[in-house]
Parts: sequence; structure tokens; C-alpha cells
Amino acid sequence: MKEDDVDGIRNGEALAVARALNLIDARTTQDRDKATAILNELSGKKSSEKAVRVGLTGAPGAGKSSLVDSIIGEVRKRRLTIGIVAVDPSSATTGGALLADRIRAKRGVGDSGVFFRSMAERGRLGGIASATRATVEVLASAYDWVIVETVGVGQSEIEVANLVDTLVYVAQPGAGDILQYMKAGLLELPDIFAVNKADLG
Repeated sequence: MKEDDVDGIRNGEALAVARALNLIDARTTQDRDKATAILNELSGKKSSEKAVRVGLTGAPGAGKSSLVDSIIGEVRKRRLTIGIVAVDPSSATTGGALLADRIRAKRGVGDSGVFFRSMAERGRLGGIASATRATVEVLASAYDWVIVETVGVGQSEIEVANLVDTLVYVAQPGAGDILQYMKAGLLELPDIFAVNKADLG
């Protein structure tokens, strides 16, 4: 583990961040050992405590990715940097994932102050992938803001609450009555409820 690699992450160098995240997501023991060494170094420097961590959850189509795009714009107006990790559902048939969130979040394209990481949940329940927690730690060491967008497929996407300072539940009009939200098990967790697409009726 090179000190330069850790310093690169702390300085927000996209290449260093991407290399670390590739190691975290790798399957070989050697790569995972390298990832653990990176995380230990970052933890020892306490550099991740500065980051604002925000989680977004909600049903598909509620507008989470569009909200991420707006947040990117506001954060960059303040000359702050931002790292986003978006978790997409994996196909039960092929195991693949569309990873389409970055298509909707267009404001970060070509901006060195914005880092976007998509990942497939690979059948894991809870709305995040197994590598999400470690990914957040790396991003929080590199950027001023970290956004975690969950799979958002229903009633069990609550694990993100343990990774962030602020949890936002994104809802849209006509998505059900109050009993539906109470049944979802999400009502006690969010710090902010964002009603999106109100202009659509």
C-alpha cells in the first residue's frame, strides 16, 4: 500500500479513488487485502469525518436520480466537491444491472469535482450493495459531500440509514395512502421527506 495512493484519495484525485474502489469491488483475496489496507490508512487519518453524507431512498420512478442531479448543481455552486454512489438492482435472470442513474445525473459530466460510482446490488437485500459501506468511506475521504442512492424497490431499503448523516425519502403524488407508507417500514427513519413531481398532479 503506497502512501501516495492514500494521499491521492485525500486530495480528491479521481484516478486514485477509482483504483481503490476497484480493489474494494474485486473478488480476489489479494485485491481485498489491498482494499483493507487502504481503508485502514484512511481510517487512521480520520479524513472522512469532514464529509456531509446524504442517503436517498424511495420507490423507482420517484425521481431520486433527478434529485441527485439537482444536488450536484447546488453543491458545485458552493465550490464543494461531491462523490455519488448509486446502487441499481441486479437482474434475477442474468445477474447484470442497467446502472442508468448516471444517465439522468448529467451535471457532473466532465467536472473534476464530481465523482460517480455505480454498482449492482447483486441480490443483496437492504437497498445497498455489499461494497457500499467501504465505498462511502473512500468517497468521504476524498470529497466534501457523499450521496448514496439506494436501489429503492420497496419496503426493506433501510440499511442506508446506518451509512449517512441525513436520510431523504423521495416520494411522488398518487403513490398510495398513509397506510402504504406506514407498512413500508421507512416512516421512522428519514430526516427529510421530499415530495417530487408535484407538478404532475
